[in-house]
Amino acid sequence: MSSPCECAAVGEAEYVAHLPKNTLGDWIEVERGEWVTLRRCRHCDRLWSVDEFDKLHVQVAVAMASSADWSEVDTTPARKSLLLRHRGGTTQERCQWGGCSADRVRGVVFCLEHLWSVGIRI
Repeated sequence: MSSPCECAAVGEAEYVAHLPKNTLGDWIEVERGEWVTLRRCRHCDRLWSVDEFDKLHVQVAVAMASSADWSEVDTTPARKSLLLRHRGGTTQERCQWGGCSADRVRGVVFCLEHLWSVGIRI
């Protein structure tokens, strides 16, 4: 029997605006951190760190392995992976940041690290 939730389709991280319909409504708030909440899916019990709404930032939901020290977990790798996936991966062209030889992120002139360093999150 399959789970009535969409958590498996979300993967490791997703922009809250791109979550399947009603998904956020199925996630019950368990705990609050600084600008983030820990939520648990009412169907499959999967844990999610969900950014609080802030008009200046893009909200992201990141899967958590456990509730222990969840607010201290570095979600940057998952967020970078999401950004790269959202942008369509990389090209074989080289980053235009001085001295960098990494592949560019599709549609921009920088690699993932330099795109991230200038504050791009979507």
